[in-house]
Amino acid sequence: MTAPADVLIVGGGPAGHATAIELARRDRRVTLVDRGLPGAGPPVLVTPRAIAATRRLGVDPVSYTHLRAHETIHAI
Repeated sequence: MTAPADVLIVGGGPAGHATAIELARRDRRVTLVDRGLPGAGPPVLVTPRAIAATRRLGVDPVSYTHLRAHETIHAI
């Protein structure tokens, strides 16, 4: 059984992921929910500005699989 979340984020797009990452870094327990399957959405055009912002978060802009390994983010 997992601990209750401090924060529930609805929407697993770029903004939801970025918010989950930042909150987890601030020691919040995060649950991220999305109606779709991971990677099943339409292709997304990522601008150079978005890539730079993603890298500032310490995230590989090509893959978000690292979220599963982060113990304070629970994606359902």
